Amino acid sequence: MICGLPGAGKTTVSKRLEKQRRALRLCPDEWISAMLPTPSQRSEMDRLRDPVEAVQWDVAMRVLELGIDAILEWGFWPRAERGRLAAMARERGFRVEVRSLAVPFEELWSRIEARNAALPPGTFRVERADLDLWWSHYGPPAPDELLPQAQHAPERSVAALPPTVFLTCGLPASGKTTLARRLESERRAVRLTADEWLHRFYPHLSVADSVSLRWPVHEIQWEVATRLLALRCNVVVDWGIWAREERDRFRTEARALGARVVLCLLDPPLDELEQRLEQRNATPPAGTFHISRELLESSVKVFQRPQAEELGLFDPL
Repeated sequence: MICGLPGAGKTTVSKRLEKQRRALRLCPDEWISAMLPTPSQRSEMDRLRDPVEAVQWDVAMRVLELGIDAILEWGFWPRAERGRLAAMARERGFRVEVRSLAVPFEELWSRIEARNAALPPGTFRVERADLDLWWSHYGPPAPDELLPQAQHAPERSVAALPPTVFLTCGLPASGKTTLARRLESERRAVRLTADEWLHRFYPHLSVADSVSLRWPVHEIQWEVATRLLALRCNVVVDWGIWAREERDRFRTEARALGARVVLCLLDPPLDELEQRLEQRNATPPAGTFHISRELLESSVKVFQRPQAEELGLFDPL
């Protein structure tokens, strides 16, 4: 848990720990900036922070279950929040470290002014009035919160087999997420289902409005996936992946990390898809969209169904 105000050096420390501890680093600002077309949307940036941190927490808990360290680069200003989350993690048997970055106010402002001039990716402009307000809200960690920090990453066994990324491929209602959940459990994998994240980030989102928002979420999830593959962790990417060009890209990039790549094609007949969608639309499960028959038929037309030649490029299940 990286604790400090803007300009304290949280990202610098987090990136160093990410390498030293072979960890997954989770930074809300980086995800939010990827989802916003312009950095000036302050109200939307503030609204997204809670759902983004909730998703990052779930990802962190899953990777910890799989024996991989997680770095939460959130700031953790209120002591109550730090205590609540640390207790939740410890209840699940995980070790918690709080890293505090204490920097004097004027030094923070000097760093922020320099950062504002360039605005590196994943950062937002901060005004002095913002820092004044945040300084008044910040509760620095007390000595009892700062347990002795591990000097080295704990010894862990490295998987003998290469990691695998499972790519679900198919139309709506083909059974992708059902399969993805099974693989998540059976193969000790992290599952990344784009529709679920979209609904958590945008609770009242329609399928039509999701089109422009889907690609940034895919890119965030793929960045998480490639980091986990580099850490030799299995991943399930549950998107559909209708285009051959996308499937080629993900296979090439995952193979470059030494991973196996399995394409999970689910291809029921159209009449079966229609029947499943009718049932699903009547009582839509959480994390799904209402898909009309017309939308399904248009999806069939753009779906580049993998043929035998392409399927032969992937690894067996």
